[in-house]
Amino acid sequence: MRALAEVGDTRTLWALRKVAHDDRGKTSWGESVADTAQLALDRLQSRSALLRFTEPVKTALVFVAMFAAVLFAAQRVQAVVSELRKTAEPPVVAASVSATATEGPAVSALNETPTVVATATPAITTTTSAGITGTVSAASGNVRSSPRLGDNVIGIVNQGDSLIFLGVSGDWYLVQLGKNASSSSRIKGGKGWVSRVVVNEPSSQPPRVVATPQP
Repeated sequence: MRALAEVGDTRTLWALRKVAHDDRGKTSWGESVADTAQLALDRLQSRSALLRFTEPVKTALVFVAMFAAVLFAAQRVQAVVSELRKTAEPPVVAASVSATATEGPAVSALNETPTVVATATPAITTTTSAGITGTVSAASGNVRSSPRLGDNVIGIVNQGDSLIFLGVSGDWYLVQLGKNASSSSRIKGGKGWVSRVVVNEPSSQPPRVVATPQP
């Protein structure tokens, strides 16, 4: 009976109560069987009460641990999704252009409406060079009304667009769109200037453009 109390099997409670109530015999070492059963019953009940108290605590701890694991997993998934979005989405290029010697591949967004400044533009004299072709190598590039940086954007070209090179002036090419061009590519007036860094080298060297500023 003492062994049952140490094991803590609550299924023996009914049997121990019956022995403690009915048995009037003695054990082999002279103790009352009823008293021994009652002592085992008291120990078993106290352990049972302790177990009943600790079970909700264990359950609560398991629930807290599971909640923390789910929260951590959700945070990790959100972090992975954010990294994937950063990798998949191309960077948004600012519409402003820095006043540097040459124009880099950074250009205005595709839905930007080109702004033409009402200033005097140079009169361009060039020879026909419809056979000189090339393509746009940068992701996209601004088309300008004159071979210089500034507030003179009149269009945009995109990577892979075919171009017809009409002339060259320093680091700038005078071009018009070819047959294979993106639907979002456009040049107001039909032709304009693009930086050398935006395009692949043309099939041959276009003629040099003589630009005479108008008053």
